[in-house]
Amino acid sequence: MNLSTVLNNKKNWLIEYNVYSDLFQIYTLDTFRKGRDELVEKRDSSFRILIEKDSKKPVMFEIKKAYDVLGVDVDNLSRRAIIKLIIPYFEKCLQK
Repeated sequence: MNLSTVLNNKKNWLIEYNVYSDLFQIYTLDTFRKGRDELVEKRDSSFRILIEKDSKKPVMFEIKKAYDVLGVDVDNLSRRAIIKLIIPYFEKCLQK
């Protein structure tokens, strides 16, 4: 799966960054339409990812303490730059 293509082509991916909690999220609208039993959660100390059980497609990726992890203020980046920046972290989390 080429994550760059998936993230760039899917128009329903939403990007949120809360500067106060330093929480970064990228997710699809499908994330909230699915039941918890339809999703698999993978996490470690900084990352959390939700994947559809049936299709194995990611529907949400979250980074805690985003500034510390990414080293940049994502609030000042374009959508394309954010996607390019997070793909290595996204792929690393998917492999766990």
